[in-house]
Amino acid sequence: MTRKPKSGGGASRTRCRCGRPVYRQIVGALTVTADVDGSALAEALQHTGPNRLAWCLYQRSEWTPQTLREAHRSSHPADCPHPHVVDHECAAPPTAARPAGGRTRKNSPAVHPGQQQLAI
Repeated sequence: MTRKPKSGGGASRTRCRCGRPVYRQIVGALTVTADVDGSALAEALQHTGPNRLAWCLYQRSEWTPQTLREAHRSSHPADCPHPHVVDHECAAPPTAARPAGGRTRKNSPAVHPGQQQLAI
């Protein structure tokens, strides 16, 4: 008997606003968006910064989904065989801000000439 496949559970491959392919996954309390370009751990750690983390693209077997795991210098093995990716830095222009007033009140429709309009 076969098991039902897991719904989600791994990193989904999508496109960012800038058009580049990225991996997206919720890891703990973070929503991670990482570049698809895999590299060795040492190279990925060179591209990290205060707000840019390195991630291990872990896959237990060829039948399981790829998942993102944090690749920290102190806890991740240096000889890890999996590809490593870094957080994506989007080059797309920021989205337009909403108008300052928020929602606007719609004007009430015109009243039929034979009806009285109620005061609101």
